[in-house]
Amino acid sequence: MNSKLAILGLCVVALLACNKEKRKMKGLVGNWTIEQSERAIIYSDGTEEIYDDISDAGDVVISENSEDESGETNLFTFDYRGYGNDTMNIKGILSTDEKKRRLVFENALCDSGNYCNVIWTVDKSKKNKQIWSAYGVDSTFFYPSNKFNPGSADNWLMWRITLKRQR
Repeated sequence: MNSKLAILGLCVVALLACNKEKRKMKGLVGNWTIEQSERAIIYSDGTEEIYDDISDAGDVVISENSEDESGETNLFTFDYRGYGNDTMNIKGILSTDEKKRRLVFENALCDSGNYCNVIWTVDKSKKNKQIWSAYGVDSTFFYPSNKFNPGSADNWLMWRITLKRQR
């Protein structure tokens, strides 16, 4: 009798864990407005100098991919509007780490013209508002040329976006 209860308990725990993962991903799915976009230089002494601060900078759309049988792959669209002609319009596959704190926009963008992964860190996450940041070195955000030795960088770059869920 105890072994049947133990097996039943394990099944319930496994079911709850799967549902928790789906709920976390559901928290990302939706249409988001980029309320604020800040880019900054981070110097070796830890000080930060914001050199780009834009309100209403674009949209991010994250949707579930119903064609994927595993259910773990999602699609994203990232439309960014910066100063002047600084725009980005990228679409692709979104993957995450177990805790949904690292978001990887797969094959999205690369400074060299090729496709590279863009990695965002979720700094704050609420139901209708999130703050993400991406980091780079020297003058390059996404997979810079010295990615194998980032310690040789003169400075670091940080790009922080504040997202608000569209209703």
